[in-house]
Amino acid sequence: MLSHFGENKNAPEITETDAEEWRGSLKKKGYVVAAISRTVRYARRFFRWGKKRGSVQRDRFAELKAGSQTNAARQVFVARAMGDRVIDAAPDAEWRLLIALSRFGGLRVPSEALALRWSDVD
Repeated sequence: MLSHFGENKNAPEITETDAEEWRGSLKKKGYVVAAISRTVRYARRFFRWGKKRGSVQRDRFAELKAGSQTNAARQVFVARAMGDRVIDAAPDAEWRLLIALSRFGGLRVPSEALALRWSDVD
């Protein structure tokens, strides 16, 4: 946002039109839809925080469309043979376990895998 608006533009001075132009500039820079969506969501969170704290009177990003965060081009099925090769290349037992939990157990790493306790193991 700083590179688009400049360091001298104060947050309360940003209009809805400015916000839309900023979003458009991300596309012109070559951002993919998922990255634009994530960046817009960060901006909305930032301005929502500013409104709560009284730094801005109106959240100019509240109605700005974020878009989809999925990118079908990045979805890949990891075959068992590839999973086995990745596990074999892992540096230690902890990494092998994390890879196995994500590939074969479907756990998200690190959040779900690192939240496990021995009492979770059946």
